[in-house]
Amino acid sequence: LDPSFYFALDYDLWVRIAALAPIRYYPRTWAAFRLHRDAKSLAAADRCWPEMIRVHKRLGGGRLSVIYVKYLLRRLLEPVMPLRLHTRLWLQQWAMGRRARGDMKVE
Repeated sequence: LDPSFYFALDYDLWVRIAALAPIRYYPRTWAAFRLHRDAKSLAAADRCWPEMIRVHKRLGGGRLSVIYVKYLLRRLLEPVMPLRLHTRLWLQQWAMGRRARGDMKVE
């Protein structure tokens, strides 16, 4: 592992694993993550994405790639991202409150 990465450590690991052997798809859940206000990739996206791009470029990746386009789009939309996250969290809390009161069916 490259200890110079703080945000992209796991991404770097998966890229290195993929370079050694093919990654196979198994249709089941092996892991999960959640978004929350204090998540380091959300709280410091301005530092997270440059690390991911550094991993990408280290392997010869260019500007015409999915990850680089996502990086550029994220930089463009960054001013409205906190509002989107705040709205999503508020809606989740609102729905949980309605379920707790019995206003919503849980299926």
